[in-house]
Amino acid sequence: MLANIMPIVENLSREERRILRDYIDGRDLEEATELRPGTMDVDKLIIAIDKIREGMSEAEIDAMVAAMNEEYIEPFDEDEWRE
Repeated sequence: MLANIMPIVENLSREERRILRDYIDGRDLEEATELRPGTMDVDKLIIAIDKIREGMSEAEIDAMVAAMNEEYIEPFDEDEWRE
């Protein structure tokens, strides 16, 4: 089936490929989401994530994710410093 799709993709305009890429990325996001029902409004979360991604290139998104994962700093715990 993929072999049948590839020639069709080759004939798409740049804008049509962008739309297809966004669609595929959205499908990947849906499949990767493993949140427990009832803990949050997942639909609103996905909408928020989509709004964050709007207008960003893949390189910008990759840089943002890398920066968020670069270093974890534990929150300050005042109780550790009290005697």
